[in-house]
Amino acid sequence: MPILVCDPTVFPVPSRFTSSGQMLGDVAVRYKSSFITDNFAMAFFWVPANFVIYAVPIHLRLPLNHVISAAWSFILSCCWGAKMPSGTPPEAVAAP
Repeated sequence: MPILVCDPTVFPVPSRFTSSGQMLGDVAVRYKSSFITDNFAMAFFWVPANFVIYAVPIHLRLPLNHVISAAWSFILSCCWGAKMPSGTPPEAVAAP
């Protein structure tokens, strides 16, 4: 994946499942406002990660790539995931 291209489908998909009913225009505004930040974060993560991935023996590259990709997904979930209001029990936020 090219470093300077952050996947814009990350933004509209979660908005379909929210109760706020964000429109596509709101998603485009959110994407435009975070484009530079997201791509710098992706570059700071993936450039060193690729050096590590290609420094290991060839039989370890694919498993290491999967582990690092899972770590990146976890980081994105922590950064862009919905914050639970304080005092709200987890059962109140869970899907039925």
